[in-house]
Amino acid sequence: MEIYFSCVGNVFCTIDKESAVRFSLNFYIISKISNEGQTIAAKQQLYTKGSKLVTDKKLAAVEDTYEYRKTARYEIGEKKWVAKWDEFGRYFLMYGRKSSNFDKGTKSIKFYNMFGETLQSFKDLQGLEAVYFRPRPRDILNKNTLTKLKKDYKKKYENLFKVEEADEKKHQADIVKDQRKIVRDEFLANFFVPMRQRYEKDIEKYKALFPIKDKDMAEEEVTYNNIYAFKETVSQRKIEGFMV
Repeated sequence: MEIYFSCVGNVFCTIDKESAVRFSLNFYIISKISNEGQTIAAKQQLYTKGSKLVTDKKLAAVEDTYEYRKTARYEIGEKKWVAKWDEFGRYFLMYGRKSSNFDKGTKSIKFYNMFGETLQSFKDLQGLEAVYFRPRPRDILNKNTLTKLKKDYKKKYENLFKVEEADEKKHQADIVKDQRKIVRDEFLANFFVPMRQRYEKDIEKYKALFPIKDKDMAEEEVTYNNIYAFKETVSQRKIEGFMV
């Protein structure tokens, strides 16, 4: 039997050998049953050197008990495996490993939560060597390290941040550009071009409906308004349709 305790304290797994070729993965949770305030009658034997053995009845506290409850069970299909909890004891990982360098068989990966529920699994993986959880910091930075980091972070990470920021802006701009192109193309294909073709086909009909005809339109004389100051031209503006 193999036992894997989670760092949360009350959860653990076992791998049981049920037969020569059959193994199972079992999840357990430990529940504390408190008997605080309860007492039982117990016999207490008092004995001192040179005196008789005396048995007296006393009240004794009932000790807390613990219940081991199985939450899940799975058959293990791998002949060789690696099993481990993540650093915080929340997820359990099991994957198949090679029995030798010449082992060409497919392997599997399975992830479970702390209650034994399957989160995700991968089957028929070729050439699987190892699986690792992402490393996590074990402690927070102390004050001196934080002060040093604040002094150096701009010099170390400013250029890197600017490059990543520029790439992200370009990526978002490309997305917006593509979306605008889709809207424009749909507008042209479904509305503008068909309407224009329809209008150009019957252009004489629409000209006849227009209330103002070309013969009624006449060019108006363009006038200029000059502003002077101290006998010099300050500004000159062209005014369309200005009537004196």
